[in-house]
Amino acid sequence: MPSVALRAAALVAAVATVAAVVASGCGGDAPASTDDAASRAVAQQQRDEPRQQAAPNGLPDRFIAVSAGWEHTCGLRESGAIECWGYNLMGQADAPSGRFSAVSAGNWHTCGLHENGEIMCWGHNEHGQTDTPSGRFSAVSAGVSHTCGLRDSGEIVCWGRDEHDDHGQADAPSGHFSAVSAGNWHTCGLRENGEIECWGANYDGQADAPSGRFSAVSASDWHTCGLRENGEIVCWGSNSSGRARAPSERFSAVSAGLEHTCGLRENGEIVCWGSNSSGQAVAPSGHFSAVSASDWHTCGLRENSEIVCWGAVRGAKRMR
Repeated sequence: MPSVALRAAALVAAVATVAAVVASGCGGDAPASTDDAASRAVAQQQRDEPRQQAAPNGLPDRFIAVSAGWEHTCGLRESGAIECWGYNLMGQADAPSGRFSAVSAGNWHTCGLHENGEIMCWGHNEHGQTDTPSGRFSAVSAGVSHTCGLRDSGEIVCWGRDEHDDHGQADAPSGHFSAVSAGNWHTCGLRENGEIECWGANYDGQADAPSGRFSAVSASDWHTCGLRENGEIVCWGSNSSGRARAPSERFSAVSAGLEHTCGLRENGEIVCWGSNSSGQAVAPSGHFSAVSASDWHTCGLRENSEIVCWGAVRGAKRMR
C-alpha cells in the first residue's frame, strides 16, 4: 500500500486532470434542471445496486474471491471472469475478458492470474509494474508500484519499482516458496517449510519476520501479519493505531491494510483492529469465506458469494 504523501500527490494530480476535462466540457451551459438531476441520481443508484450476472450455463455467476485495492475493488466470478469497480483514472478497474483463477488489486493497477498460468496486469505502469514476464505462475500479488508472481517452480519473481539498490522490494531471494505478498516498499514470501522471509524497506521492522511456521502472510505499508499454523495471527512492524496488535483468537485468514488489519475467524466472522478513521475496521456481522483489507476500506466475501465492503472509498459497495 502507498505512503500517504505519495497518495496525496497522485490524487491532487488526478483531481486536476479530471477538473480540466469537466471544465472544458461545461462551457457556458445553463445549470441542469431539477428533472435532469433527479434522472442522474436514479441512474447512479441503479448502477450502485447489487448486480447478478449469469454464467454461460445459465446459472448465477457467483463471486469466489475478492481483492481490495487503494480505491477500487475486484472480484473473481465462478466463471473465471474478473469484475472491478471504483476509482478508474488509470484503467485499474478495466479488467480484460478471459478466464482467470486469481485477482490482486494494487494501488493504481490490477493483476489477474489467467487459467493458463500467465499473469495479465492493467492500469498504471509508470514503473513497469504491469510489464509481466512470460511463463507459468500459480499466484500473483500487486503492490503499490511493483508486482510479484509465484512461478510453478516455486520461485518468486517481481517487477516494477525497486526502491532500494540492495535487496529492494522487487529483488526476490532465491529458493522455493508457496505464497507471496507485495506490500508498499517491501515484499514477503512464505517458504515451503512454513517460514516467512521478507525483503525491501524495513524502517519500522516490517521486514523482520518472526521465526516459526506459518500458513499465510500479508504485507502492507509499514507492518506485516502472518497466520501461524495453529491459527494465531502475529503482526510486526509499526503498531500505530494498534494495527499490529492482533487479538488472541484462532483465525483462518489475515489481511493487512494501511493502518488496520482484519482476520477471518474460524467460525466465519470477520474482526478488524487498528485505525477506524473511515469505518474500515467495523466489520458487518455474518459469516464470510474471505477478507481483503486496503487503505480506507475493507471487503469480505460472504458464504452466499456476496461481496460486502465497508469504509469510505469509491471501491466500497455491495456486489452480487
